[in-house]
Amino acid sequence: MKWYNDEREDDDPRKVNLHADLEAQLKRWTWLYNKICLPKNRYKTDAQLIRLLAKEYPDLSERTCRRTLRDMRRFYGSVDQPVLAFEKKMLIASIKDTLRKAKLKGDLKSASSAEKNLIAVLGADQPEQAVENKTIINVIGFNPEQLGAQALPQAKLDELIAQIMNVDKKKADQPFDDFTDVSDQ
Repeated sequence: MKWYNDEREDDDPRKVNLHADLEAQLKRWTWLYNKICLPKNRYKTDAQLIRLLAKEYPDLSERTCRRTLRDMRRFYGSVDQPVLAFEKKMLIASIKDTLRKAKLKGDLKSASSAEKNLIAVLGADQPEQAVENKTIINVIGFNPEQLGAQALPQAKLDELIAQIMNVDKKKADQPFDDFTDVSDQ
């Protein structure tokens, strides 16, 4: 973990280096992790993975292969941040596959359990959020008479806009009223 989290350059003498044994172990972990993560190998069992590892590294015993698989899962489980959107899609695909197989076998108990899990993952058991209706006003071609307002003469409208602008200017200048200008002194 120290080696993995050390972000210093390779030529930095303070960088954590791996011993040869740990580097060989990391190489096995990486090879095994890549086998698991490939989409076509997604559903391999532990026994199949251990056989693949033993075939790739014939000097390892079956017990060491099992420990390597366990340690690889611990290591990558602690350093990888899961991509939740991808994991959710894979979980949905897996549940649908289980549901299909259960229905083909006629196993209604497993099928209902898979359906319950699918409903929970999809969020179909949650109440729908009401969509708030909003009125959108076209400001470019805005005509207040369409909304029931009375039309103002242009002079009255210009006077009203000038008043609003003066109030805004006073509010903008107000924080500076408390200070004394000392730039000329």
